[in-house]
Amino acid sequence: MFKQLSLVAIVATLLSGCLGGSSSSTPAATTTTTTASATTFPFAAAGTAQTANGWSKNFTASQTGSSSSSSCSGSGTITVSPANTATTFALTPTNTVSALSATEIITLTWSNCTPATTAATTTRYANPSTYAYYGAVQTGNFYNVALIPPVFPTTVVVGDTGILGTINQYTNSTETVANGIDQESYTVTADTATTAIITIIDTITGSTANS
Repeated sequence: MFKQLSLVAIVATLLSGCLGGSSSSTPAATTTTTTASATTFPFAAAGTAQTANGWSKNFTASQTGSSSSSSCSGSGTITVSPANTATTFALTPTNTVSALSATEIITLTWSNCTPATTAATTTRYANPSTYAYYGAVQTGNFYNVALIPPVFPTTVVVGDTGILGTINQYTNSTETVANGIDQESYTVTADTATTAIITIIDTITGSTANS
């Protein structure tokens, strides 16, 4: 469920309802505040819905190199289609399971790097019954497998943190050449009295292809 990004990134997902507003004939200054909420939020159900229906987010990005010419900033978009294409996925070279696939497209636009625009397409796989995350494949680049699917809490409250799971990364489907480990975790921070922000964090180490 939710997302295992194919780049090192932090993506915030807002679980919220509709907030009402009011108007006044007298101009007034406005302020933004955050409020800790005691409400419980349906983490697992939101993740299932997001995987089933697809999602899209804009984000900012930065790249730091050894010189100013290799350091730059920019913005990007990640779009994941609904997971509704029946297929199979090899958890191991000898264990192939039924799955649903979705297409993830990440586009980056840099302000002072060459090339100015880059794009990458990844196929993601999920359990057809539970939408639990199986893995992701970018042909010629990486083959990521969650041998034990990440486990999302049924509900969370503001202040919660935890580890969702570990994703093994390989160079291809033979799973003979390891290419890093991705540890997925989450934090829940205050937003308003009735909403919270859940941040999914992918910490990728030891990889040359998932960046």
